[in-house]
Amino acid sequence: MSRRREVPPDLLQALTPHILRLANGSGATTGGGIAHTPYVTQSQLLSTGYGFVAGTELQGTLAMPETWQAVSLTGTTAAGTANLTCGTAVADVPGASVVLDNAGTWLVIGVFQVNMQTGGTINWAQGYLDVGGTVQTAEVGVLTPANTRIVHQPSQTWIVATGGTAITAKLTGKKTDDSGTVTMYSGKTTLTVIRLA
Repeated sequence: MSRRREVPPDLLQALTPHILRLANGSGATTGGGIAHTPYVTQSQLLSTGYGFVAGTELQGTLAMPETWQAVSLTGTTAAGTANLTCGTAVADVPGASVVLDNAGTWLVIGVFQVNMQTGGTINWAQGYLDVGGTVQTAEVGVLTPANTRIVHQPSQTWIVATGGTAITAKLTGKKTDDSGTVTMYSGKTTLTVIRLA
């Protein structure tokens, strides 16, 4: 009979938001694919070092077979090198791109620091992941009331499968209303990729 041991509570708390995102498919959250700032930082997620397999039971606590063990996952992070002043057409965040150099399955984490100064109407900032020219289905969305200035830092997680080499993954963004200013800041807007398989 296979014995089970529980994941430590602090690890469970740190990983639960990300497990739920992945369970929803393509990294989408329950809110129609609109992301929110995670409960833990990107570095905390990567530092846990635990792997997961299909069929794990989520019943109050996360149980894992005793045959599981901590695994080492390494990632590559690219930060924006210049601010993106968003227009109503999608544009690249300069520098926030990584070449996926092997075919496989990738965990991709996008963090967008967005400064919004709205005019007389509400504005909607949107951040996307483009992989090899294909925009992924989940996106970051930030809605800000009229005549407001605020800085947001939402994130989004995707699972991406690639069948070739030298495929570029990059962050892009836009705003929906021509009034006001929407800026995605360099240095704080980051793209992290981790090869899972």
